[in-house]
Amino acid sequence: MKNNSRLALNYLESDSTVWRYCLAHDYDIDAAESMFKHSIVWKEEEVKIHELYNEWRGEQFEIDSNRVAQQRNPSSNRSLLGESVFYGGILDAKSKNGGPVLLERLGTVDYSGLKHNKEAQDACFNSYIVYMEEAWRHLQEAGGKTRATYVIDSHGLSLSVIAHINFVKRITGLMVPNYPEVTEKVVIIRAPYFFNALWKLVQPFLPKRTRNKVSVFGSDYLTQLAKLVEGGVDSLPTFLGGNSDQHSICPTMKVKAALSIVESSTET
Repeated sequence: MKNNSRLALNYLESDSTVWRYCLAHDYDIDAAESMFKHSIVWKEEEVKIHELYNEWRGEQFEIDSNRVAQQRNPSSNRSLLGESVFYGGILDAKSKNGGPVLLERLGTVDYSGLKHNKEAQDACFNSYIVYMEEAWRHLQEAGGKTRATYVIDSHGLSLSVIAHINFVKRITGLMVPNYPEVTEKVVIIRAPYFFNALWKLVQPFLPKRTRNKVSVFGSDYLTQLAKLVEGGVDSLPTFLGGNSDQHSICPTMKVKAALSIVESSTET
């Protein structure tokens, strides 16, 4: 890590950021410092987070100050591809604790298409990085010990996802070491019948602290989710049974369809 790293200096100005790295390692300062240095190098030198974020989000327009999620305005072919096949986003409404609400629709992902198209897979992972960076920035702005509520919608997930467990492993490898203690709670809804088997495969990739945050909501998930979000059911998207048709969750298209959109945009 460079001694004059602007990103590192920015992070160190915030007590809440230092707290997240320390908490992730149960206040083992040496481990927290090592994690911090590696994540700064990863963001600045490997993914070039500032440039990537601007490429994916593009020019931002003024929106209602009560909204959390930023407008999507991809400015390149790969960012358009990434946002077309990506499966998550941040709700406009905040959680009851004032943090962002992250939502992922794992049952809508074209796992097979991504596996066989490296360009689309890499673009999807970049979308995930930008999504986590956006959540991180919201938490920095909120300050204190505010953390996000993480909702995983498993509706539509089939048993074939087990064949693509490396996809989950790669995603986890991006989030855990580079965005520590982003989430306060992880809520899984509409879990399939084989969830226990899937969970046994996923658990080893997650730190104990993260595993302990996980709750699985049953058939009354909508009522329980509404209790976690400001505005309740009116703030939840219609695809979850809520009343809001305005949200910033990516469309999760099939890879083939997404590539066609990118090709069409290039021609125009």
